[in-house]
Amino acid sequence: MSLARVLSYTFFQHRNMWALFQNPIVKLQDINTHVSNTLLNNKTRWFSSAEMSMTEEKGEKVKISFICLTGEKVDVEAEVGQNVLQVATENDVGMEGACEGNLTCTTCHVYVDEKSIEMLPEPSEKENDLLDIAPFLKETSRLGCQCRLSKDFDGAVFTLPIATINMKFHKSNKK
Repeated sequence: MSLARVLSYTFFQHRNMWALFQNPIVKLQDINTHVSNTLLNNKTRWFSSAEMSMTEEKGEKVKISFICLTGEKVDVEAEVGQNVLQVATENDVGMEGACEGNLTCTTCHVYVDEKSIEMLPEPSEKENDLLDIAPFLKETSRLGCQCRLSKDFDGAVFTLPIATINMKFHKSNKK
């Protein structure tokens, strides 16, 4: 298929999707069904690069370590593709992860070792905003839920800070 045809088809799909959103008769559940079916039907086009990389690494393991609050070093084996929060939770390392990786708290705050911090992509704006309110912030601070493991992380060390705070912000009725 030519590039022009692919671009034309992609534009047509997006235009149809936008028309679907603008139609007041369409119910939200219909939109969700349509979006899901569209993505499933076009899986190779939409997810080809991600699917290939996950297929190549699926089932591969890496060894990483956690430095707990007591100073104890815990060596664990993790599957490539997992995030640090998932691995810590599975191995009872002491990381809370109150929002379960939904990027709404800082309870999975970790310090990443110097070698491994370079391998992580830059934090998103949302992650940076949350890290700004995390206590005991350091230059190598990251949220564990945003640290996805690849085979390059073999030997990585993640240190838990001395404390995390699960802050929930409520609007005050005070004027």
